[in-house]
Amino acid sequence: MRSHAGALTAALGLLLVARMVAGELWAEQRRSAVPPPSPPPPRMLPVPKEAKPTGTALVRFVPGTNPKVMEERVRAAGGIPVKFLPSIDAVLVTAPGEGRERLDAVITKLAIPGLVLSIVRVPFFQPHQVTLDNDLLATADSVAYRDVQLSAAASHLAAATAMRTVGVAIIDSGLDATFGSSSEFASVRYYDLCTAQGQAGTPTANPTSPWTHGTLVTGIVAGANNGAGNNGVARIAMPALIPVSVFGTQCDANGLDGIHIIEAMELIVGGNLGGFPIVLMPFGLGSDDAQAKQALIDFFDPFFRSERGQYTLWVASAGNNATRSTCNGFLQFPAGMACRVPNAVSVAGHQPLSRVFTSISNFGSAPTISAPGEAVHTATGPAQYGPAGGTSAAAAMVAGGAALLLSARPQPASQARDTIRSTALLLSDTHGPRGGLDVNALITTPDAPALRRSTQGGSSGGGASAARATFSSPGLAGFDLDYVSDDHHVKNVFAGYWPQTGGAFINANLGDRNGDDDYRWTVDAQELPPGTTFHEASGTERFAITRVVMPQGTVGVPILTGFELHMSSSDRHLKHIKVHVYRDAYDQVELEVAFEDKDDYEEFSYRVGYAMVPADRVVGHGVTSGARRGSDTQPLGLDSHHGTTALQGFSLIFAGTDHHIDQIGVRVANSATVSYNDKNDDEFSWTVWWGTIE
Repeated sequence: MRSHAGALTAALGLLLVARMVAGELWAEQRRSAVPPPSPPPPRMLPVPKEAKPTGTALVRFVPGTNPKVMEERVRAAGGIPVKFLPSIDAVLVTAPGEGRERLDAVITKLAIPGLVLSIVRVPFFQPHQVTLDNDLLATADSVAYRDVQLSAAASHLAAATAMRTVGVAIIDSGLDATFGSSSEFASVRYYDLCTAQGQAGTPTANPTSPWTHGTLVTGIVAGANNGAGNNGVARIAMPALIPVSVFGTQCDANGLDGIHIIEAMELIVGGNLGGFPIVLMPFGLGSDDAQAKQALIDFFDPFFRSERGQYTLWVASAGNNATRSTCNGFLQFPAGMACRVPNAVSVAGHQPLSRVFTSISNFGSAPTISAPGEAVHTATGPAQYGPAGGTSAAAAMVAGGAALLLSARPQPASQARDTIRSTALLLSDTHGPRGGLDVNALITTPDAPALRRSTQGGSSGGGASAARATFSSPGLAGFDLDYVSDDHHVKNVFAGYWPQTGGAFINANLGDRNGDDDYRWTVDAQELPPGTTFHEASGTERFAITRVVMPQGTVGVPILTGFELHMSSSDRHLKHIKVHVYRDAYDQVELEVAFEDKDDYEEFSYRVGYAMVPADRVVGHGVTSGARRGSDTQPLGLDSHHGTTALQGFSLIFAGTDHHIDQIGVRVANSATVSYNDKNDDEFSWTVWWGTIE
């Protein structure tokens, strides 16, 4: 009997092991079977109907696509690759022969999901016309510059002891160095993109141009302080401090060639010509059609949000249509990008004496700021000066003022936009932005206070813990949940911040199904900057989920703010816990969540809070990982030392089977400190994703 009993016991043991192995294999198969989100189809939207076509398309590929692959795909579609744009993983494409139909056929064949993100037919753009009054009335020569408090700003700059160099790029029609007097534009570098020399990034000496728009605008930014006329806004500082470069993009009467505008933006964000913290774009195309506006966004957005472009302040004229401009209605582009990204400024024009909008300026809620759009003195011809107007003139004044701001008080581009807006003079007109440019206030108003950090904590006799957060816009920088007495099954794991009326609140929880065991909790917060938006995603799943939570082109860098994970039926051992929000290869924002024991049978619900932070305020990011028993600490790396750090995600997984839980913790500062253990301290591996915020 004993031998039969022993054999039966052995057989049952083998059966149990087989079932365990089969269960673990099934669980692993289920983990590997989590389907990734499908790639979005390429966007192919028409530009405004009135736009003149160039016969070229801007084709943007998935980031990291090899240029050789781009060329092969373009040629396989019957197209001709004209120019590669490495800063935005794109290529300019044309079709052999003539006719829109040929290019349309190439575009259709290039619309490959998972490889191509967007395709835009490149149009011509029109400069926002500058109106002129050459009466040279001496009493009116400085009225616009007085309106923006330039003399007061000059006196404050004279006392400044430390200013940094800030380059300004102007994309416009061209530059005529014969305008003005005494070598008015001798310090301005000019790139003629109608020539191979300019396209290669080689400047042209002593330029002339039949297209005067760019010269008039350049004079308002950078006219020489030579005693012959007026000095441009930026010339209250020495030219060496604010070097100005002009990129000429008009080759004929059709207007500013969109191909050359793209080439200019590529040169600017490519870095080979040095840095350009300020870019002035006094031109545009307008529309109130949603598809046409999206096509224009696809034209500019890759450059504005590129690796270098996201740290640039792009200043554009709101347009001279005398039309109400709103983010959901009529917009001129590129000025309309101010409705989309935090590092763009749309400039309307007002009369400098009455401070009401000029008769031609676009107005409404879309413009960021206003500046004088009449009586702006500039070089109007050889040895000639006179007042000019239009939103191009207004935008030039703002670009010059922004350059002085960044030279005297360095700050991220999105913060500079906030500073320009918050220091504005009140206008008499209520039909647009709240105020007009005040250069003196720009450079003298104290800097915004540094972003704060806080740690809050406590203990609970069981159940959820809640507390008011120290500040209203927190990101999650860390958490630690630790049972006081023993390890337990897990049903709930909560940590983080949730916005509510009156501020943000902390929610923390570590509990089994009884919810009566005492635990200690600590939650770290990193204050997030102005311009941050807050979001959340929730759902129910069995073991893990990967889903798109924000579509292609969503602006900002995702930062975790809080999470709640809840086993739907009973409490369980825990093997793997993961929460991670990130931008994928298709420019979408994805969320990964896992909350599972070894078998993956248990259904769980999740709620994840995350914030989209202006990209220029996230100065570093990375991933840190390790393997240890109980707890571990690893340095984050150099990128984390330029600001303060918050979580983008974490993953903790036991090396063997699942376990009771005694402590779960992930905290980041200059190092990542993680804890994941039962009372026996079993081995686990961990990964932490983080971003550094300035």
